[in-house]
Amino acid sequence: MKRFLKGGTPTILAAATQGFGLIQLLLLVGGSGATKESDAYFYLISWAQLPTQVVLSGYAYPVWLSASTPARRFRFVLLATPIFTSIGVVVGSVLFGRLSGGYSGLVGHTVLFVLLGVMLSLGWALALRRSAEGDTVWISSVTLVSNVLSCLVLLGALGAPSVVKVSAMVSAQLIGLLAYLILILARNRGLWRRVISAGDGSDLSASSPAARHEWFLLQAAGGYGAMLSIQTVAAALPASALSVLGLVGRFSSGLTNVVTNAIVPRLIHRESQTGAVAFNYLRLLAVVVGCSLPILTVVAALPTFEGIAQLVATSILVLAWFLAAALNATTKRVAVRFLSPRISLLSLALNISSAVALLALLALGRPTLVAVLLASISLDLLPGVCLAVLLRRPWVAVAITAVVIASLIAAAPHL
Repeated sequence: MKRFLKGGTPTILAAATQGFGLIQLLLLVGGSGATKESDAYFYLISWAQLPTQVVLSGYAYPVWLSASTPARRFRFVLLATPIFTSIGVVVGSVLFGRLSGGYSGLVGHTVLFVLLGVMLSLGWALALRRSAEGDTVWISSVTLVSNVLSCLVLLGALGAPSVVKVSAMVSAQLIGLLAYLILILARNRGLWRRVISAGDGSDLSASSPAARHEWFLLQAAGGYGAMLSIQTVAAALPASALSVLGLVGRFSSGLTNVVTNAIVPRLIHRESQTGAVAFNYLRLLAVVVGCSLPILTVVAALPTFEGIAQLVATSILVLAWFLAAALNATTKRVAVRFLSPRISLLSLALNISSAVALLALLALGRPTLVAVLLASISLDLLPGVCLAVLLRRPWVAVAITAVVIASLIAAAPHL
């Protein structure tokens, strides 16, 4: 237990980062409610983060974590990430404009999101490299300053039009990220050199082929691409659907980032010899969420709390998504350390299947917000279950799946 709770500074920073991040989103949709502008924020930020998630989290991080030397193309792909980000935001803006009809400030917001995506890719590259080296302080606070500044700006713009609020919010995030980049580079000498290298700083010019890491790139592209496809379906739903999906997803990912990204890298890293402690951590999470479920279900069913039944149901949904995401994130880190990269094909197939099923509903004209939420949760749950089984921890997979299914059943009548 002590080992789980010994997150210290990283856990506090992660909690603060996610807390301010959630507050800024509530301030964004507060007053005027969910609008096209807020929908655009959730959609474009996903496009801005896609190359970062695919290339850095899905490809570079496994290379750094396994302390191996990648192929020569590694440096090219890494340095091209900001370019991929810029292209992704422009593509996302065009798609959003066609699916939702757009709005007058979309072009200006696209420019801001291009800049934001580039800054995020740089910040996450530096933070993930330090995380692979065992220091989780920086990965726990990438957007902390940005989120604090956004909250302050949005507090002063509560009565402003939504287009102004989004502009002010993204501008504040840019300033915060610039401050973060200056700080992390100043406190970690030689970090940028280590970012574009592998292992302990080996020379890429003499590297041997590392095509096995391209399996991780393929898995990440499929997984995050599937999530973006699901969000694209949400963009075709009535206005505010993207904002609802974004808020629920942000709450669940906030919990995941606090307890998983701040703790798991301390349990599974380059020097780890076993993944047993990570599965003990998952068992603890399953017990905590499982014990919370009956209480929340009773509260949602009581006539006294009828007015907040939907809010309680949403909380249950957030916990279900969080548990699925924690399973996926933890087993993926263990798999990166101990299994063959070819295992990623399984996760890729499951993610694509979920996205294709939802796109089929869209083609039939039958997509709903509930279907979108279920598909989103399945992107985390199904790969996590399969990896847990392959890592010879089937009972952990069974327990977490049971809790997630029970949560969905409990929340469904109130959604």
